[in-house]
This record gives sequence, C-alpha cells and structure tokens, in this order.
Amino acid sequence: MTDLRRDNTVTFHFLEGDVDSIPGPGISGFYDGPYYSYYKFPRSISDNGAEGESLLSAYDRLYDVVDEEGPFDGVLGFSHGGTLAAGFLIHHAKLYPQELPLFRCAIFINSLPPFRMDPGGTPVIDPDLNGYINIPTHEIDPGTMRGKSNASHPMPNRVIR
Repeated sequence: MTDLRRDNTVTFHFLEGDVDSIPGPGISGFYDGPYYSYYKFPRSISDNGAEGESLLSAYDRLYDVVDEEGPFDGVLGFSHGGTLAAGFLIHHAKLYPQELPLFRCAIFINSLPPFRMDPGGTPVIDPDLNGYINIPTHEIDPGTMRGKSNASHPMPNRVIR
C-alpha cells in the first residue's frame, strides 16, 4: 500500500471509530486503549433501539465522508470496518434502489457480514442481505491462510475468491 500511495496511484481516506468500546477479539494485551468502534458493537439480537441508532449514526458519518471527500473508487474495510462497509453498501442499496452504488468495488479483510450476537455470544448473520451488493467484491480471510475456513460466514452476494 505504501508504494501505491507514494506514486499517487491510490489515495487512502481513513475513518476512525468514535464510540467508546471494549477491545475486539485478540486485541487486549497487545494494544493499550482507549478502544473505539464505529457504532455500539457487537449488536445484540435483543437490540433495544439504541444500537440501531448508533449504527445509523455511523452510516451518516460515511455519507458525510462520501459527500465531502468523494467520489471514491472503492471501499476497504478491516474486521469491524469491513462489517460496517458491507452494512453501509446494503443500507444504501435498500434505501436508494434506483441510485448507482457509492463505490465501484469493495474489499473486506477478516470481516463478517452484518450480524448480531445471540445471548450465547455466537454471531448470527442478519437476514435479507443477499442481492444488495452489486459491485465487484473481494473477501480476504487471514484465517484461511492458517488452514481455517470462514465459509460459514461468507460476505453476501458476489464474493470473488
């Protein structure tokens, strides 16, 4: 990525989370806080509305960035950021079905599709996700590089492997 930035082939715009959070899986002990997320994460199955409002606020931040700094060719999200990016693409497609997508492609690194946690702490993929991401996507799952598969939680729609 450094080479792409150095020769101006690519310009990156980074959006940091602004919601106080607990450390994500595998972070505690490696990095000191404070920790931030883009929205109240993870969302629970029994969302009381506050979590949904937090997510919509994160989408509003993304719309602001696209309006003020775009257009963008693509979106790249790592972990929680990839979940946010996928949800944002789906949200936009559902809200504005006649408009063109906001990005021409998407890359998701080590990310789950939009999900909620059940009371036992297991991610439950949100229903009704398929068919809304109509741009080329690529999913990178470092777990498969270690012999683990993420096949039970593929990104919705056209994932290029």
